[in-house]
Order: sequence, then C-alpha cells, then structure tokens
Amino acid sequence: AVINRTTATDDDEQRAALEAFEKMGIDAKTGYKYLAKLQAAGMLFDDGKTTEGLAALNAVANDKAAPEQFRGVATLSAVSFEFNTAPAEKLIARLTPYLVTGNPFYGSAAELAAALYLKENNPESAAALLRQAVTDPALPQQMAERLNGYLSMIDATTSENASIESGETIK
Repeated sequence: AVINRTTATDDDEQRAALEAFEKMGIDAKTGYKYLAKLQAAGMLFDDGKTTEGLAALNAVANDKAAPEQFRGVATLSAVSFEFNTAPAEKLIARLTPYLVTGNPFYGSAAELAAALYLKENNPESAAALLRQAVTDPALPQQMAERLNGYLSMIDATTSENASIESGETIK
C-alpha cells in the first residue's frame, strides 16, 4: 500500500498513515524501517505530540543497529526540537560526536552547536567552533559559505560590543 501522509485529508487517514509507518518501523528489515520511524516521528510532531515525537527520534538516534545516516538525522532533528527547552550543554554534548572533521553531519552539527553557544551568550565558543568547521575540506561549499556568514555576523557583533564596552563611538 502506498502511504502518503501529505494527502491524508482527515484524522482517520492521518491516524491510519501513522499506524502504517509505525508498523513498517517494526516489521521492515532494511533502511525503510528507519525511514518509517523518522516519518512517524514527523507525523507525531505535526500532531503536536512533541514528547512522543522526541521519543521516536531518540529511539532511532540511540539504536546502535541503525545506519549512522539515520542516527545522525535523528540526533540533529531531536536537538533542533529541544533547542528551546533542554539545557544547551546537554544538547552540545549530543552533537559532539558529529563535530569531527570529515563527518557528513559536521556542518549541520556545528551550525546547531554554534547557535546553542550564542543562546548561552558565548560568542567566543561559537566563533571558535565555526572557524574550525569551515576548514574541513569535506564540508560542502554552500555549508562553508553559510557558516562563514554566521562567523562574520558573530565577529561583527563581538567587535561592535567590544567597542561599546571600551567607550568608542560607533559610526
């Protein structure tokens, strides 16, 4: 059966689609198992069931049998959903395994971790992390450009704040 949650028009169809994804997440023997679990998590978030959605993402993120690609997507998604509710240091710790040169999630993890550092009013750590990340030769060019853009904003804000603190007039 084809499952398409985007065209499900009523609650019964949405519930049936969620149940189908949950069943596939149990029964499937390939990567479809994890795709179904991620899809089900997304549907739970769409339905406002944040706790259940996070539990579904964390189940994939912590499943050592899951391919690393799915675990990484689940981890970064969970951190994104918990951005405003969980302690920043806890979330940064979850991202740390992905903050490694050559890791396919390095750029996205660095972006999230830098935002968490900024949320904690720690632009120095955010800038240091971004400076390190943009040197990764495996980082896609568009990601490097985006991280450099964030870095420029942090540097400009930091130097502007330093000027204000020293009593200089900003022109």
